[in-house]
Amino acid sequence: MLRVYGHKHPLVADSYNNIGNVYRSQGKGEEALDQYTKALEIKIRVYGQDHPHVANTKYGMGQVYAERNEMDMARKLFLECQRISCKVHGPGYSQTVGAATAAQRASRCAEESV
Repeated sequence: MLRVYGHKHPLVADSYNNIGNVYRSQGKGEEALDQYTKALEIKIRVYGQDHPHVANTKYGMGQVYAERNEMDMARKLFLECQRISCKVHGPGYSQTVGAATAAQRASRCAEESV
């Protein structure tokens, strides 16, 4: 795919994101974050900061950080996802609500660990 589209194409970003999802499901957080980061860089360059595809990747990254018990970073990413999703889709959209719930959960966990 890289030979056909190059390193800056949205389909390449989708592939990186999907590989990140697989790594995350296998419990390989560091590898997942590497793939998500590659995807995020392309998506921001192609779509801009406030696009649903950017929010989706940030949500995946937030899940990795939550699984690693890095709740402050998880909360930050979930809140960014919520902000983008709310701006694009509105407050009642499933991704907006899901990100808000995940951010609240991360906040509670962070407070409990203090």
